Amino acid sequence: MAVDATLPPATGVSLVRLPPEVDLASAPALRDEMLAALNRDGVHLVADALDVTFMDSSGINALVRARERAAGLGGSLHVVTRSSAVRRVLQITGLVERLRGGRFARGGLRLPPAARDRPHV
Repeated sequence: MAVDATLPPATGVSLVRLPPEVDLASAPALRDEMLAALNRDGVHLVADALDVTFMDSSGINALVRARERAAGLGGSLHVVTRSSAVRRVLQITGLVERLRGGRFARGGLRLPPAARDRPHV
């Protein structure tokens, strides 16, 4: 599995790139990496789902856990995707409403203040 955690786009912001398929096989490692990134890099997490073509309930669970951790730290989760299928899964499960301000975007997104001065995804 290729979870690519890169340097954060700004102080207090973590960036994690999701693999093309987020399923039972890849979700546990993804969840662990997102939680570690929040602990290591900052309380705001940008989940780069631009390459995601498939996400099952295991992937949703990983995002929910990351969102809960971020919220507990006073931060937020932001999902960036181009995929209408991923957006639909996020909408059907209600995760869009649980994201701070319902933020997910098609390749672009309004980031928290700590990240606004630097490019994001």
